[in-house]
Amino acid sequence: MLMGEYRHSVDSKGRVTVPADLRYSLGTSCVLCKGLDGCLYLYGKEEWEKFEEELRKLPKSKKDVRILVRSFLSGASRVDPDSQGRILLGDALREFADIHGEAVLVGMIDRVEIWGTGRYESAQTGADMDEVAEKLEEYGINL
Repeated sequence: MLMGEYRHSVDSKGRVTVPADLRYSLGTSCVLCKGLDGCLYLYGKEEWEKFEEELRKLPKSKKDVRILVRSFLSGASRVDPDSQGRILLGDALREFADIHGEAVLVGMIDRVEIWGTGRYESAQTGADMDEVAEKLEEYGINL
């Protein structure tokens, strides 16, 4: 399971280090793509294949489905960590996620979210955890 929050600098070539414990769970082959909320998603190969299969099941005749799939796949690329555990965040993906200088990597059970620090902090400060906890009860999760 992927979990934890890590902050790492992005080097001049656009590479960020994926922490060893996240790399261990992701495996040696990964897929990086645009995510929701203005972050990037990093999937291990096995989880990406599950996600891809779910996308395949969606009705291609629906415009909103095509837009969603296009958003995920248009910038997607295979990224394999180098010997130092770094992956390349391409220019377009860094721009999409507003990543400059430092990135926040967050383990999210089946994927890693990669955020620009400012956007991540903004996303976190707007959450009312009491409201979130009440919503979870609607999904059958009791804290």
